[in-house]
Amino acid sequence: MARLLRAAAVLLVLMAVALAALSAPASAGGVVGGDLMAGQLVMRRGGRMCRGTVGECMEYFDVDAEGEGDVAGMATGGSKRRVLQGGSGYIGYDALRRDNVPCSQRGASYYNCQPGAEANPYSRGCSAITQCRG
Repeated sequence: MARLLRAAAVLLVLMAVALAALSAPASAGGVVGGDLMAGQLVMRRGGRMCRGTVGECMEYFDVDAEGEGDVAGMATGGSKRRVLQGGSGYIGYDALRRDNVPCSQRGASYYNCQPGAEANPYSRGCSAITQCRG
């Protein structure tokens, strides 16, 4: 009988912990109540809240990848794009947005966006370390 009461108490504690976890308020990046689809989150900043993907919330809060607000020269015509050449060397969230197409040519490389261009034209020469044959 004592074993049954102990098992019931453990089950009750586990249910209370699960209920507390579901009803706890979400912090930045948390999910509220499990009502969001996979890949979405809740972000709060300055009294405003966004529910969506990281890119959508970054756009909503008008924040670039460095966490700074809209930088002069980056916003042109309502769309922002990161330029890697001469920049910081990484892709920002704005470049990964759903409505940005790196290359509209079907089957073309993102790096050489021309019809019929090779997707990976780079080839290494043979050296002793690679032990090329032929």
